[in-house]
Amino acid sequence: MRLTIQFCTYKRPQLLARVLEACFGQNLPADQYEIVLVNDGSPDNTAELIERMRPLAPCRFEVIHQANAGLARARNAGIARATGERIVFIDDDVLPTPVFAAEHLR
Repeated sequence: MRLTIQFCTYKRPQLLARVLEACFGQNLPADQYEIVLVNDGSPDNTAELIERMRPLAPCRFEVIHQANAGLARARNAGIARATGERIVFIDDDVLPTPVFAAEHLR
């Protein structure tokens, strides 16, 4: 089984780097989880930050950059691109523990 950790962001690059580091630090084999991030039209340096961090991803890391459309549409865009059998939604200010993904696969 594969898990998708999905979250959306808008104008919060100062928090985003920490959240991505926590998601990248899961103690689960890379083929058992993925991260789907939707940048909901952030007009700041969010897109650049995501692209700088992309090479650090140990698992499939799907990024969607879209025009600002609100949380519901951003989540739906992420769902459409997710490949996991389970999807867990977090917010862009949540720091998942290293066992977060493994706990959600039980």
